Amino acid sequence: MHGVVEKKSADVIQGNPNLDEVIVWDRNKGNGIQYAIKFIKSFFKLRKELRSKEFDVCVDVQGLLRSGLVSYASGAKVRIGFADAGEMAWIFYTHKHNSIDTELNAQQRNLDVLKVLGIESANTDMYMPITEEDRKYSVEFFEKYGLIDCKVVALIPATTWEINIGLPRGGPKLLIYWWINIMLGLSLWDPRQIYRWLKIYPSLPNVSR
Repeated sequence: MHGVVEKKSADVIQGNPNLDEVIVWDRNKGNGIQYAIKFIKSFFKLRKELRSKEFDVCVDVQGLLRSGLVSYASGAKVRIGFADAGEMAWIFYTHKHNSIDTELNAQQRNLDVLKVLGIESANTDMYMPITEEDRKYSVEFFEKYGLIDCKVVALIPATTWEINIGLPRGGPKLLIYWWINIMLGLSLWDPRQIYRWLKIYPSLPNVSR
């Protein structure tokens, strides 16, 4: 069993004993034509690597256009994902799982995708490998900021991209981003994308309207 992950998230699964190999996709983030060319090159490089592995099954639990493309690029004859995947990612799947229970936590919801293969599991234990380098960094960090023997609350951000909702200086740029996402939702006919950004609109600063 292999895992495909972007470079920014590789540390989360690298070293996991349940995986035979971790394939890292460095998709060259940026803007402009040069970025687009590098992105296409990195995608076809990933596609070549994935197809050389001759996978039988590919499971996509992210459910976005990018992960759907990776699913298709894998060359697996059986590609599984959510029937309600965002950004029309479901068009790349051969088998779709309908998640009916909206109260499920994310771990169980992802596990339930395996029901398509006849596998049922309620084991939501998550394993994140911690290297000696990680431990060393933590000790040095706590010592540097005088946190040894202190009670610490860690706030984990839910996203890797920044957005300045409610800040006037971020208004105009945010409005453009909001409009692009509405248009993307309309062009791909993704109601969830449209609904998400319509909810954000009232929070935009007046300067951006």
